[in-house]
Amino acid sequence: MVLCGVFAETVFSICLFAFDETISQSQQATIIAQGDDIHTLSGMTAKAKSDASAAVIDANGAKDTAQTVATKVASLKAEADALETSLTKVAAEVAKFQPRKLEPEQIRRISAKIGPFAGTPFDLSMQVELDPMNLTDKIEDALIGGGWKEQPVPSGGQLSTEAIAAQWANDQLLAFGFCIQRTNSQTP
Repeated sequence: MVLCGVFAETVFSICLFAFDETISQSQQATIIAQGDDIHTLSGMTAKAKSDASAAVIDANGAKDTAQTVATKVASLKAEADALETSLTKVAAEVAKFQPRKLEPEQIRRISAKIGPFAGTPFDLSMQVELDPMNLTDKIEDALIGGGWKEQPVPSGGQLSTEAIAAQWANDQLLAFGFCIQRTNSQTP
């Protein structure tokens, strides 16, 4: 029996050794596979860190670009606001040079105001330009509407700027291209 016990112990030791070797090889394969995985993951981690660093650099560059663009946009907006202000001023200046006119209600009020002086003789002269001619026509309507009597202009109806300036001292009103002269004859 002792012999059987020694033999059984030897067989069981060999089986245990074989079984242990199988487990050991399996564990060794797992360790090698895990080592390969660790190596692969280390490479991926390094690449991810590198990519993250590049992304941070790109983000900082984008942030700088965005700040530059924002600054440029603000500058362009300020420039646009200044140009709009200038345009508004220019439009106001241009409006000053629009043709002068009298509305029908203004002509009627002028006629009513000068009506008490009906019969007053007058003549009109103007620069030969569209604006003074149109305005003179409306003033003439107001004077005639007030009962004033138009007289022919001695020089033929149109005066040059120099002729108008020369007659300034002779009881005349000179204003922006037209002249109203009250004649001395037949004053009521």
